[in-house]
Amino acid sequence: MEAAYISPMAATMQAYRTRLLLELALEEGLTLADCLSKTSLRASDLELSELVFSMEDQIRIIANVGRELPDCDIGLQMGCRIGLFSRDRVGIWLASMSTLNDIVVTAERYQDLLQSPMKGYVTNDGIVARLDFEYSTPVDANGPAVRLHTECIAASMVTTIAQIIGRPLDLIECQFAHETPSYQHQYGDVFNASVSFGHDHSRLIFSATELSARSLFCQQVSTKEYESAAENEYRELQKTRGVIDQVRQQLHLLPNNKSDLNQVATQLGLSPRTLRRRLNDKGVSFRSLREAYLLKKAEELLTGSGLNIEAVAMHLGYSDASNFRRALRRWKGQSPAEVRRSASTH
Repeated sequence: MEAAYISPMAATMQAYRTRLLLELALEEGLTLADCLSKTSLRASDLELSELVFSMEDQIRIIANVGRELPDCDIGLQMGCRIGLFSRDRVGIWLASMSTLNDIVVTAERYQDLLQSPMKGYVTNDGIVARLDFEYSTPVDANGPAVRLHTECIAASMVTTIAQIIGRPLDLIECQFAHETPSYQHQYGDVFNASVSFGHDHSRLIFSATELSARSLFCQQVSTKEYESAAENEYRELQKTRGVIDQVRQQLHLLPNNKSDLNQVATQLGLSPRTLRRRLNDKGVSFRSLREAYLLKKAEELLTGSGLNIEAVAMHLGYSDASNFRRALRRWKGQSPAEVRRSASTH
């Protein structure tokens, strides 16, 4: 269900992106009626300069364009045109931080403010870093709408990062969950790296050393005003989210060895007892949510990285690999080696 609260930080960015999508769709021969079908919008609404696009309307417009243009590179076109300077105060704030790692950490914490169905999460094993994209709306993962959105987000990421650090991000590989499009050669032009399709997740893979790259805009503006505004908006948005979503978000943000009930409760401004009671009211336990999260991360690391079992266990907060093996066997009924073998056969 769409949150009643719409972040001011989201409004400008989402309006720019949605209007750009409409512009490109019209250039491809669609009509506004095609694009706005089943939305709450009329063509005359687009004349309003301060129009705020709801999450629901954004998703429907993307779905409409994807359905009408199922094999078109609009997503890549959009992403290449959505750079740092189209991101308004969010982009200015992020770019003013010292390093790419600082930007990534802050962007992950506040990405919910953009109220986009696409989320991005970075994992770093010290050798390679991976930016994984997750689509949180129940749409076919191979559908044209999801492909369009994934292309847009991935291309805009590399465009924006290049502007921030003054050079292209040194990508190792780009993996996409959708099927191979007819215009696959254009991916090479956009990402300048090896590109493949049909994976379990869409992700950008690059050297972990890139996270230490300095921003060209470091400390050129005061960040206090932006950080204060972001924190206030984040708290307002949190009020509209269910307790289960809030816990899942904190499990991702906190280090795995510190993501216990007490720490998560502290981050949410609750007592452990209150958090436990609210989860029980929803029919779930904190332990089940944490184990589901750790299982997901374990599968991602075992199947998508070259880390050995000991390193995966340490990354997940286990003191030794034997404890991790027992936990994985309890969760999934498989050993780490079996999880890897199973993934390699698909």
